[in-house]
Order: sequence, then structure tokens, then C-alpha cells
Amino acid sequence: MCPLCGAGIPEWEGYGGPGAFLAFRQGEAAPVERRLASQEAPEDVTLPAGRLPLFGRCAQQHSTMAEAVVSEGVWRHTEIVDTEGGDGLPLVGPWVMWRATNGRFGVSTLAPTAAQGVVPASITAIGFNESCILATRRTDTRDPAFEDEWFLVDVGEIQVVGPVPDGEVAEALSERGLTEPAIMKLPEDLGLRR
Repeated sequence: MCPLCGAGIPEWEGYGGPGAFLAFRQGEAAPVERRLASQEAPEDVTLPAGRLPLFGRCAQQHSTMAEAVVSEGVWRHTEIVDTEGGDGLPLVGPWVMWRATNGRFGVSTLAPTAAQGVVPASITAIGFNESCILATRRTDTRDPAFEDEWFLVDVGEIQVVGPVPDGEVAEALSERGLTEPAIMKLPEDLGLRR
């Protein structure tokens, strides 16, 4: 998932692998496709152990740099390194706040998992503690009559819950055993550099 908007990144372009125009799928040892039919590829091609740089672009055209973590020839998981907006600001646990090139802010993990989610790049205020991250955004920033909606990030479960309506935040935190952050700040005030 794109760390800025949550849209899927359908494909990554990798560097430092076997260089045989092959497509690999996370969790599988053997290549799943040969991309250049005229290219001869050995039958026993595997990915080298370590970290391989990846580049991906989501449907919203956000660019993301990541690393494929490979062991025993299998792409085990993917770790986000950077977005087109620059370095992320560590918040708590594996969670990072990113600034998109349009100046808006989003939150995601550095090590996405199946349960992982994304707080889209439209945060207007954010607070965090050891148990959770609480982020809010206006459903319509041009109309003050619209209520805020909230995203709860369960740090321990590596999961985003939301959007949660304005009046249901305390109940949603309580249901999950999460403690509300003491202070909410503007994302700009946390010192995230471009």
C-alpha cells in the first residue's frame, strides 16, 4: 500500500537481483513470470540474500522507495524507505509520518504487514503515545460545518482503524484498550523536514 494515500502499489521495480527480467512475488522462491520473452533465463534463478532496492508507484502516482528483505532466496517482506515527499518522521514503534509533495501529511509503517493500514495524506492534527497514534482530518476542508473524522493507529497490532466519526473516538479507543494521547499537534509543528 502507498504510505501516502493507501492506494495499492501493483508492482515494484527491483534493482540488484538476478538481472534476468524476471518477476518475483513476495513469499515465493521461484520467479512467477519472465518479462522479456527473448531473454534466456536459467532455471535455478533465485534472489540474493539481503536487501534489494525497490521503486513503486501507486494509482495516484505517488513514488515510493522500499527494500525487499530476502533470505534463503525468498522475498520475505517489504520495508518502506522513502516517499516522493522525503524522509519520514518517526512517531512510535514502526510508524512514520510522511509529507506528500502537495504539503499534506500521512502516516504508515516502515514494515507493512497484512493487517497494516495507512492514514491518508490529509491529516490536520496528530497525537501519539506508546499505545496509539490519533490523527484527525476534516471531511471537507472548505466547509466548517463538516465534522472531523479520526484515524486510530494501534501501535502494538500494527493496524489503522478508521475513519471513525467525531463522536465515537473515545469509545473506539476504549474498545481496543488504547490510551488517548495527552496532546494533539499540527503535523507541521512536529518538525518534519521536506
